[in-house]
Amino acid sequence: MVYFILICVLVCIIGSIRAISKTKAKMMQSGNEMINEFINKNNISMTKAINIPGYNGSGKFIIDDVNKFVHYFVYTKGNSNLFHKQFSYKDILKCELIKDGRIALVKDVFSIIDMANKKEYIKKFGIRITFNDLDFPYLDVYFIKSSVGVTLTGLGDKVSLTNEWLSSMNIIIDRGKAMA
Repeated sequence: MVYFILICVLVCIIGSIRAISKTKAKMMQSGNEMINEFINKNNISMTKAINIPGYNGSGKFIIDDVNKFVHYFVYTKGNSNLFHKQFSYKDILKCELIKDGRIALVKDVFSIIDMANKKEYIKKFGIRITFNDLDFPYLDVYFIKSSVGVTLTGLGDKVSLTNEWLSSMNIIIDRGKAMA
């Protein structure tokens, strides 16, 4: 009898997990479809697309190197709404590293990989991109946002993703300066 109850509970838990994952997959697919439809309608050349953490694939940062624009997309499931913001390369002012609420210019940080080898505890780790737009002055992208401190050791994927974002944004900032 006890085994029967445990099996029923286990089946219910597995069913719940499957339902949640199907819901997330549908949301991600809907968001990607809306973003792709917008890209096709507006003739955006997608040179590089980077998923924004925390949006389950429904937030994207798209670099259009042909037209020299960066596009920011976020799909919200509740009202099936797509938020889009477009920035010219020259409107991207700087990219900064966020570490526990403190912001430092990337030039001042010698190497994220060296930081990863340290055993210090970090609660918030990400980047801030500053734009020349009063309505949308900056975008914070967190790769780690925890209530307890974690070390970057063993989080190679987060460190490499941060490096990818930083190198992409620094290239765009340099190209934007050349345009001005």
